[in-house]
Amino acid sequence: MKQLLSLLIFSVLLNSSVLNKDKNIDIELVSFGLYKKIKIIDIRKVDTNEKIIENQLTKVEVKHLKTVDLIKPEIGTNFGLEFKLLGTNNGDKVNLTVVHNHPEMTLDSGKKVSVQYYNTKKSFNDIHHCNMLFENDYELISGIWNIQIFNNDIKILEKSFTLK
Repeated sequence: MKQLLSLLIFSVLLNSSVLNKDKNIDIELVSFGLYKKIKIIDIRKVDTNEKIIENQLTKVEVKHLKTVDLIKPEIGTNFGLEFKLLGTNNGDKVNLTVVHNHPEMTLDSGKKVSVQYYNTKKSFNDIHHCNMLFENDYELISGIWNIQIFNNDIKILEKSFTLK
């Protein structure tokens, strides 16, 4: 009976460590504010369950211009944040969900939206960015715009911007 109990406890502890593998992700906010798009690195099609406003995800190289969280909404404005996942697991990738919350906007199609999101895999110790680029008039809405990053449904980073 003691052996069975010991085996059960060991099994629970082992499974807990596996289930919690990504729950202790350390993340560093490297910079936030205004950015300039340097070049497009990759554009890929995504499923609607991955991103709900657009059907493509554009990966760009950016340069940080100014640390600010009060932003004037204008076509061409590019704002957001850069982050780094801290760890010794170089080469390993972590599953993340990036959520952009914003005031409700009406797309050209007539659809009303207030959130967009995508799933991604990011590596440790590299700098990654989550940016919003205003390309359409319907995006120019004053209010609180927010970027959240989740790992296994646990929020690991959040940054808000005021647009006016």
